[in-house]
Amino acid sequence: MNELEIRAHELFNKRDFVEAFKLYEEALQQGIVSAKIFRNLGMIFSFNGKKDLAVDFLLKALELDPKLVLANSFLGKISYDCKHFTLANDYFQRELAINPELSKECFLDIGMSFMHTGQVEQGVHYYLQGTRFRNQRMLYGELLCNMHHCPGLNNQNFYDIAAECYQRFLEKTDKPKTLNDFSNIKKDKNKKLKVGFLSSCFNKFTAEYHLGYALDSQESDQRSYEILIYTPFSSNKWDIDVFKNNASKITNLDNLKAMEIAQIIKDDGVDILLDLRGHVYGSFLEVMAYKPAPIQISWLNYFGTTAMPEVDYVLADKYVLPEEFEKFYIEKVYRLENYFFIFKPRIEDLYIEPEPPCMKNGYITFASFHRGTKLNNEVLKYWSKILNRVEKSKLLITNSSLMDPDLETQYLKIFKEHGVREDRIIFHPYPEFKEFLELFNQVDICVDTFPFVGGTTTYDSLFMGVPVISCLGETWVGRSGYATLYEAGFPELTAENFEQAVDKNYELSQDIERLKNYRKNMRKQFLNSPVCNLKAFANKLEKAFRDIWHEYCEKN
Repeated sequence: MNELEIRAHELFNKRDFVEAFKLYEEALQQGIVSAKIFRNLGMIFSFNGKKDLAVDFLLKALELDPKLVLANSFLGKISYDCKHFTLANDYFQRELAINPELSKECFLDIGMSFMHTGQVEQGVHYYLQGTRFRNQRMLYGELLCNMHHCPGLNNQNFYDIAAECYQRFLEKTDKPKTLNDFSNIKKDKNKKLKVGFLSSCFNKFTAEYHLGYALDSQESDQRSYEILIYTPFSSNKWDIDVFKNNASKITNLDNLKAMEIAQIIKDDGVDILLDLRGHVYGSFLEVMAYKPAPIQISWLNYFGTTAMPEVDYVLADKYVLPEEFEKFYIEKVYRLENYFFIFKPRIEDLYIEPEPPCMKNGYITFASFHRGTKLNNEVLKYWSKILNRVEKSKLLITNSSLMDPDLETQYLKIFKEHGVREDRIIFHPYPEFKEFLELFNQVDICVDTFPFVGGTTTYDSLFMGVPVISCLGETWVGRSGYATLYEAGFPELTAENFEQAVDKNYELSQDIERLKNYRKNMRKQFLNSPVCNLKAFANKLEKAFRDIWHEYCEKN
């Protein structure tokens, strides 16, 4: 290796990519060629967003040295960014085979990539492997969220991993005593409470959107509590002004450390603090670990225990968290009346075709609008049973993961293994939101997933007058569809097991009048149900805060 190349590598390692690039170019002009030069140029092009050039140089590097570390890793990252998840999986696995010790950063990427292709066991495997090597809490968050997609895992598994995460990353031994001194907080049962909402995402395409409109349905001067919002402005579009209109204070958390955030919350005199993210990406559980409020609650986006003694309550309902599940939650369970969540349509009105498409097509069209992470092999096997039972029926699938050009082939191979011809599967490009909803007009019945059932997709289906059969599962995320259908007034669309679910899909496919009736009446019934009653939900939430506060006052 000559002096020019050595100097270029030194600059590259110091992250002086501009000067390193100049020297690498000079080296190539002098006819100096090496795998490391090509790899590092590929990485620089990748950093600058020039993906095609990056791929060219990284492949040249591997031609010269097939075992060169990091080249496959960067090819995997580029493939992932381009939604070529199947190809990304191949590159990441090659990187890990070359040198697992130097490729620890691959575990998060390869886990995410496998999840997108529905290969959830492999995804969870790599997340789990990564937690054993990497001292990074994000891997635990991804693991805990994605374990819910994996058939065969249960509440005990979720509890164990959450507890491990707490012990490794969230248990605080350096808490300032003043943070947990709440003697200055007046313990008056009837006072106006200060309720803090902690989240990284207050924008239109999150669960917080629906919460915002529920809170806005109340007159602020009639509300028995004050709303305080804690969020990083950099991660929010703030395209829902309802929080701005209802909050007495909004605090920007950008560039603040967990202890600093906790001190702000403590100084604000918050009585009840809700964490709305749990272990989901953008979590602030490290703040909750400092216990800056006398009462702390987990709710909204995360569906397992936090395993944190500092979190006092979890908000749920009788369906998703029955009494027999309580042993898997360190938090005390407060069950909201009727339903644990609320839905506000993003489009108030949209035309529904009065006749189901089967009347024109001559066959039933089933559909899935679920994200690719929910389409595991067991789900495709279950859908195959439905298609085999309902002759001539077809299945329409759309999700953003289908931008991967190889994923359709993977799906079709699995369907073929279960006796379903490829001409019965319709892949539709993932549309923009309005077109997404209009696509329901081409569908007779929506199919559901497991163990993570449909959430927003079920709401959208009911809003567009298309029935969906949901099966009762063994975890929170496996029971929420059952809860939605019961509280929306459609208990006939629930099933106790998969055999019954297949039967109910078949029976529904044979009853055209019933399908027509759903298209005519389902939206109105759904919007008038507890699932969509914003003001009633806001009142229930307010009652929950007051009940929990009363209990705290009595104990203290």
